[in-house]
Amino acid sequence: MNSIFNTDSSEPVYLQLYNHFRSLILSGALKSQTRLPSIRKCAETYGVSKTTVEAAYVQLELEGCIYSVPQSGFYVADMPDFTPAGKITPEKSKSENHGKAQFDFTSSAADKESFDFNLWQRYVKSALRTGTRLLDYGDPQGEEDLRRALCSYVSKSRGIICGENQIVIGAGVQNLLQLLCALEKERKCVKIMGKPYKKGEAVFTDYGKSVENVSSYSCNDFSCGMIYTSPSHINYKGDVLSLSKRIDLLKHARENDCLIIEDDYDSEFSYTGRPVPSLRSLDGGERVVYIGTFSKLLLPSIRISFMVLTNSLTEKYEKIRELYNQTASKTEQIALCRYISDGHLDSRIKRTKKLYADKTRRFYNGICENKNEKFKISISHTGFSVSISGKNEDVDSLLCFFQKENMRVNCKPTENEDEKVIVLSVSAISSEQIDFLAKKVCECIKKYKSF
Repeated sequence: MNSIFNTDSSEPVYLQLYNHFRSLILSGALKSQTRLPSIRKCAETYGVSKTTVEAAYVQLELEGCIYSVPQSGFYVADMPDFTPAGKITPEKSKSENHGKAQFDFTSSAADKESFDFNLWQRYVKSALRTGTRLLDYGDPQGEEDLRRALCSYVSKSRGIICGENQIVIGAGVQNLLQLLCALEKERKCVKIMGKPYKKGEAVFTDYGKSVENVSSYSCNDFSCGMIYTSPSHINYKGDVLSLSKRIDLLKHARENDCLIIEDDYDSEFSYTGRPVPSLRSLDGGERVVYIGTFSKLLLPSIRISFMVLTNSLTEKYEKIRELYNQTASKTEQIALCRYISDGHLDSRIKRTKKLYADKTRRFYNGICENKNEKFKISISHTGFSVSISGKNEDVDSLLCFFQKENMRVNCKPTENEDEKVIVLSVSAISSEQIDFLAKKVCECIKKYKSF
């Protein structure tokens, strides 16, 4: 196999080939209008199958890097000037140094080994063969069949009863929040409850709304127009909002004419048992706008999120829907609809939850082989992260050893001002590295003992 491929990498060969051509295009090594090798010729040159080359070319075409000409082949598209990472100004190189940790326990990215790239590729290819359906921009609200599939999905998974006319699809949560702000111009105040959400705060601020972050879930001081919350993932530990507090929040919203924005991010991976009911299902849809996303459930690069509007907002939206273009890829919407309808989303949730829970348990057991009385080691109640808590000075010293071992971790204060907690997520760590990294953490704890 050609030297551009890393045989030790868990990344599929077609993605390595795609990345190779993409870097050549973005760097300018392959100029606009340059004809790429035919699929057969490319397969021979790089020693791979024609299917592998075809998959790489399809991904490049989806991203607009290349285009196909019938009976002629693939050509490099017009691309803007772009400076590849690593050839940037000294100011930006600081952030690069920050990102060079060899072992990242902060990532919530999808585990590559849990996603079937070949299966998703087949659905994308099938969507590309839908012919005339791809000749227009599509429904500004999102493809009707996908919205219908999402109605069934949220009904079964989160107890939300809604019609397809209440669902709006967009390319990411920020895009949906922009539309929501356009619908709710009169609500000028937003309170973000729990974990700060800087990207959401930026949208609200851009639309002239005042924003306040509120760490407490007390409803005593929420005299505002909108409340943004992620009740299924409210803080760095992945804690969830209890049922009683959800009910209190809904009562407060009704009594004070507040609109709740429920970002249900990570809900599929936040529970070891049955999920707490969503705010939207408890409310019935009068005071809660529900937002869901597939960034972690599938892949972050599949930029498809959806919003379930209240009845009153649905009426407002129907009056302006034609003024806003759809931002999510029509091809990926068609692929996702069929992926869900064929039952693959449910299968992936079950398979991935088991994988994450198993990796976390293995990691925890490996660390507990070398306990230290100064630290409390535990698995979060979600089952998908390991916490190491202790006195501030002890945790700070341990962090120094983690940094020397090239580990990036999350460290936050606890409700006790004298204590801190280190949270280790292994969702994006490969199964092959779990035992090795558990030993690494143990070594840091041993070094602390003799420090």
